[in-house]
Amino acid sequence: MPGVDFTRALVISARPWSESSRIVTILSPDLGKFRAVCRGVQKAQGGMAAALEPITLSEIVLRQSGRGGMAHISAADAVEYFACTKKSLIGLAAAGGLLELCEAAMPEDEPGDAVFDHLLTLLDELEVLLRKREHSERNAINLLWRGILVLSGDFGYGMQFENCVACGAVRPRAKGFCLAEGGPVCDACSVPNTLNWGPGTEETLRWLAVAEDSALPERTIPRTQNREIRTLFERYFRFHVPGFDHLRSLDMLVTERDQ
Repeated sequence: MPGVDFTRALVISARPWSESSRIVTILSPDLGKFRAVCRGVQKAQGGMAAALEPITLSEIVLRQSGRGGMAHISAADAVEYFACTKKSLIGLAAAGGLLELCEAAMPEDEPGDAVFDHLLTLLDELEVLLRKREHSERNAINLLWRGILVLSGDFGYGMQFENCVACGAVRPRAKGFCLAEGGPVCDACSVPNTLNWGPGTEETLRWLAVAEDSALPERTIPRTQNREIRTLFERYFRFHVPGFDHLRSLDMLVTERDQ
């Protein structure tokens, strides 16, 4: 990333670096995921500060430090704020969960075009769902689950729900999900690191994996299944991604009401 780079990027996360500066984690289709520092932005007002908030698509100008350190952000203009998403508790949780997963599971400085395209599409769909209000806001969580399934494949941790990981049986009656192999375990097989699931969760996950995008907001998943799906995904990435613990963004949801 020598010299000056101009890139369109999604802001994944941001944290203070000093009293006036901020370290920003960015996902760009051409530069991948990386961290950059922006000096003075903590005290800045208006456009540039807003352009470097998480869950924002921005045009960014980067300058390499010349010492092998983090790049410096010299300018940033927001292209899309995802305003409806940021006004919704469930929208914030769903978008934040996708960005958290990207930050934890995607290596830095690797090509990011596929992840960027998938993530931007998911954020656009979430924004449209929350803007139109044609379906229950609660169903926005379906886009998070679908996004995790899509992004897991991009990160090399793809999951499937069609075949038993031990015997290969097609669409078996499965007692659980193998965290190591990323697929169901049928009732006839015994596999280590299997997480059991309750009635209906397997069918819901299979539906999430193959449903048309337009159908995702139309279905309300029961709260008990949403809790099981969250547990499964968090346990799965905890098994495969060093340092991953859980999707903290989902902690903002009131369990009995939203999950």
